Amino acid sequence: MEASLDNWSHHEQFKAMIKTFRDALQPSLTEATVKDLRNNSDDAIARWLESVDGMRFVFQGIQSRGVKAEAALGLAARPSVIGAFISGMAALALYWIAFGGLESAKPEIITNDIVDLEYGVIGALSDSLLTSDRRLKAIHHAIKRGLDGRARWFARAVERGPDAA
Repeated sequence: MEASLDNWSHHEQFKAMIKTFRDALQPSLTEATVKDLRNNSDDAIARWLESVDGMRFVFQGIQSRGVKAEAALGLAARPSVIGAFISGMAALALYWIAFGGLESAKPEIITNDIVDLEYGVIGALSDSLLTSDRRLKAIHHAIKRGLDGRARWFARAVERGPDAA
């Protein structure tokens, strides 16, 4: 646990990472794109990631890790952890470009963004993992229904009492 906590305590390094992504993306964005990011952030970020610019950015990011072009293209075009991570880092950078404030943001906030990004990557990739494994898909469905059902039960229990839920 101590080693894990140590890894997540380098707040200034995480902020520098997001700045690097922001600085790499910002010059290529038009004023209209930044305005779109600001007005429609979720959809606009997704549109950018789906665009040729987004594909190129993810591909080049993977390639910069020493991956050969053909493999980098596959990792960028299909579900992969590295492709999802670079996409997520780009999405964070696009968000900070749209809304500003990165320079004055507390480094701990940026660390939290990156911790949250891990969950985003896992969630984004889980869907594609589930579609290829029938048993896992059934288990996922059961877990999700169980979570939803327990939430409904709890809401009823709070409203009517546990015995009437």
